[in-house]
Order: sequence, then structure tokens, then C-alpha cells
Amino acid sequence: MSVQIHPTAIIEPGAELGVDVAIGPYCVVAGRIGDGSRLRAHVVLDAGCDLGAGSEVHPFACLGGAPQDRKHRGEPSRLTIGPRAIIREHVTAHGGTVQGGGTTSVGADALLMVGVHVAHDCQVGDGVVLANQVALGGHVIVGDAAMIGGLTGVHQFVRIGQNAAIGGASAIRRDVPPYCLARGPDGALRGLNLVGLRRLGISRE
Repeated sequence: MSVQIHPTAIIEPGAELGVDVAIGPYCVVAGRIGDGSRLRAHVVLDAGCDLGAGSEVHPFACLGGAPQDRKHRGEPSRLTIGPRAIIREHVTAHGGTVQGGGTTSVGADALLMVGVHVAHDCQVGDGVVLANQVALGGHVIVGDAAMIGGLTGVHQFVRIGQNAAIGGASAIRRDVPPYCLARGPDGALRGLNLVGLRRLGISRE
């Protein structure tokens, strides 16, 4: 197994590349890439980004950039992405701030669809699906296996529980409990995430 780097890609000093990594045209890599990962083309991986093994990043994604926060003064900032993540086109995910612990994290087996934004200090769990154009404000916590529909905005400091489901084009300004369904411009709770519970094999009892 070898590292494949397109001639037009730029690998910055200090970058770390695992084995069996492929880096496509016009990528700029300054962070760490885990074994077996693929950067398709035009991907920016800043120095603070640690991309997990077996992940795939599609064109024009920008990962690990400085947080969009006026309090940030150039302190060290990190973004960690777990193994087997799929990061689609135009995704942005920024590093954390000192006030939030310094690290933004995305868990294993996450799917971030086109145009998703993960702001500073977010903690996104394993198996989470963020559909097209979802935007997470700073310090948001998303539990394992939660699903958020497209064009949804999540306010800063909101917590979304594990296996919760959020309908598309929603505005989430309050916490959403685990296993629940919320949707709409008011982000109101609509009951249990029954589809998710069935998929988990949880009985009615």
C-alpha cells in the first residue's frame, strides 16, 4: 500500500499522512490524514484537522479552519473527525475555541451532506447524518445516530439527544430529547422518533 498524491496537490510541512492515502487534484493538506482515507479534489485540510481512517472527503470541503468567533485570537484550534466519515461537497467544519475546550469533534461513521456547516466547539456523535445545508451554531452537541433534515439551522449551545430526528427546514432553538422528533420553524417536539426506534429494534413495550 502506498500514498497517492496528485502532482497539483500541496502537502504542507508538518502534515501527517497514513498508509494507503489518496490525495486528489488541487488539495491543500496541512493536517493529519488517517490510513485509507481519500481526498477527492480541491479539499483544504488545515493544520488543526485530524481526519480518521477510512474517511472520504469530496471537492471544496474546508476542514479545520479557524473558528468564526470574535473571541478567537489565534490560539491553537482543533477539529477531529472519526473513522469512516463521509464529507460531501462544500462542507465546512471549524476548529474549537479556548472558551469551548479548543476542539470541535465529529464522530465515527458520520455523513455530512452537501453544504453542511459545523461551527466551533460542536460535538457531533457517531453515526450522525446531517443532510444538505444543515448549519450547527457554536457549542452544539448532537448525540449518536441523530438525523437532521436539510436546510435546518441549530442555535448555539443546543443539545440534540441520541437517535433524535429533526425534520427538514426547521429552526432548532431548544434542546431535543433523545429518541424524539422535532420539526418546523418553531422546532417544536412532535413526538417520538418511531422510525428510528423501529430501526433499533426497540419493542413497543
